[in-house]
Amino acid sequence: MKNPYQQQPARSFWRQAVQGKETDGFFKDLWVSKFPISKQTKFVTFGSCFAQHFSKWLVGNGFSWIDGETPPEVLTSDAALEQGYGIFSVRTGNIYTVAILKQWIELALGTATVQPEIAVKEGAFFDTLRPLISKSGFSSESALISARAMTYSSLLKAIRHSDIFVFTLGLTEGWESQSGYAYAMCPGTELGGFEPGNHLFKNYSYDSILKDLNITLDLIKQINPKMRFILTVSPVPLTASASAEHVLSATVYSKSVLRAVAGFLHQTREDVDYFPSYELITSPPLRGAYFETNMRTVRPEGVQFVMQHFSRGIGEIPHLSSVSRAQSAHNESAESPDVFCDDILLDTWHADRSDVVNTHICLLGDSHLGKISKHLHSLGIHHAGGMIMNGSSWADNLFHLDESGDLFVPLEDAGARARWQASLPFFRTDKNPKIVISNIGIQSHRNVKPIFEHFIKNGIEINFENFSQYFIEKNSKQIQLLNKIKVMPEVQLIVITDPPTQDLLAGNAMDLFILYDNWSEVIFDYLGYRVLNARKVIHRIGFDASFYSNEKSENGNVDWYHGSDAYYEVISNELVDIIKNI
Repeated sequence: MKNPYQQQPARSFWRQAVQGKETDGFFKDLWVSKFPISKQTKFVTFGSCFAQHFSKWLVGNGFSWIDGETPPEVLTSDAALEQGYGIFSVRTGNIYTVAILKQWIELALGTATVQPEIAVKEGAFFDTLRPLISKSGFSSESALISARAMTYSSLLKAIRHSDIFVFTLGLTEGWESQSGYAYAMCPGTELGGFEPGNHLFKNYSYDSILKDLNITLDLIKQINPKMRFILTVSPVPLTASASAEHVLSATVYSKSVLRAVAGFLHQTREDVDYFPSYELITSPPLRGAYFETNMRTVRPEGVQFVMQHFSRGIGEIPHLSSVSRAQSAHNESAESPDVFCDDILLDTWHADRSDVVNTHICLLGDSHLGKISKHLHSLGIHHAGGMIMNGSSWADNLFHLDESGDLFVPLEDAGARARWQASLPFFRTDKNPKIVISNIGIQSHRNVKPIFEHFIKNGIEINFENFSQYFIEKNSKQIQLLNKIKVMPEVQLIVITDPPTQDLLAGNAMDLFILYDNWSEVIFDYLGYRVLNARKVIHRIGFDASFYSNEKSENGNVDWYHGSDAYYEVISNELVDIIKNI
């Protein structure tokens, strides 16, 4: 033997194990389970958002996942999810740091030296240990403490009756009080107020995380001496960093430290295995293929790719059910979000978008308004709001009209609710006049096909009278919401149509979109709203395909849905001219 590498298997060499592999064959023998695992092995799952994919896959593929805190029978499946049931093995909510996991175990055992704080907001009581459970708060402090005690008890019971504890490490960044209490979220972002002298930023080091995780695993072994652990690192980047680093550098630091801790424990403890979900999503050969266009969210195909490797590594045949089937088995509501991630709330706290009381302009709509928001900011036009929900959520009426002063409640996900809550102070200030720019009720890319298909299938003549009757009926909730805004004192409401990208289509499809834009303009004008017909603006300046040809979607094709930066620049300047004349 000339050197030790001669005896290494093919999986140890980059060229043979990685280079030139097709996607399905990537890293085929990357991971083999340290422990024997079968369908009878009992799992509990905790950690960051990505851990939720494990539980859904386990349930969807016939494995034994312990749901240790079941909801009351009176709750519907949707209400149970809103209350945090069935997401992790008990109602801990997301656990992003090892410090918080250690705190949960110590609280359940009764050995914690610091007790969780309680926040009061608009007469409701909230648990800072899990701020979004319940999202509407508890009716009393005693009800909160009782629910918390139930989770402690359920956590201990779930640990006693399980075989493998899966924990997804998410972040190194966190916040603690002077007394050492670890917050689930930074105070002041979702609950309470931030106190610089009391609330301390922590970017936990390798040494502190390793120490805390060793202590935590040993505590769990005291509860269940036979417990084994599978650690993994979430591939999802940080939403925001409170360090002095760029968020990209902060993400790499965080994941590197967590990966190093998990790797060391895998090498030094017989009861710890490491599953490489982080590597499977972020590795260079995949070129980011399994991230959504925001480069944060892991696509369903990425989750399936990860879990195929888990299946191979435990000796299962990897012809798995799809992610959507696994999800539906674990979550009966097709319209519920795939995973519940409260860290996305931080995305609403960029400084120039959170000071909503010092502006007289608010944007209320979908991703088109989000792109207009970006361009208005580049023009120095300070405003509140932007994209509150996706266009599909508006079109599908995924919101409740609210009579308590919040105008409406988004049902899309926690991020939508947080964006709306961050925008609401705009409507409660005395700053007048107010200008609200919206495209809700338009959503042409979602509405044109079903509306005209309804006419054609039912033999209804396509004319303005029939269109207006059906349009108003279909969009009654959106119109009610716009009316609630329009009647507010000194509010000017501008409704804007969607990008006219269909001009690049041929024949009847283009004609139907033109009809839709022009007729909806007439309807909203009749209802008393000011309307900006984007199609007419683009035609007035001279239509050119370059307005749409430089914006790419995630598959590399032209994004005809949104249009390009050139389009939004033109429309934003048009809005600025309108605003100046109001």
